[in-house]
Amino acid sequence: MPSPARVRSVGAASTLGEHEMGSHACETCRMRHRYEQNPTSFFGRLWLWHTKWCPGWKAYVASLTEEDRKNLLESMRKHQT
Repeated sequence: MPSPARVRSVGAASTLGEHEMGSHACETCRMRHRYEQNPTSFFGRLWLWHTKWCPGWKAYVASLTEEDRKNLLESMRKHQT
C-alpha cells in the first residue's frame, strides 16, 4: 500500500499537470453534459447555478478565444429559453 504522502503528491502532480497543459475539467464535466442534455433537470440547474460563482468555470471561460466564448455563452442562453 502506498504511503499517504505519495498518494497526495501523485494527485497534486496530476492536477497541476492538467492545468499547465491548458486542459480544463469544464470541457468534460458530467454535470455540464447533463445540463446540455436537459437544462431543466435538477443537475442541469445545479450546474448552471454553480457557474455563477465557480472560479474554475470563470478561468475556463476566460481561457477561450473570443469566438469560442461567444458561442458558448450563446449556447447557454439558448438552453435557458
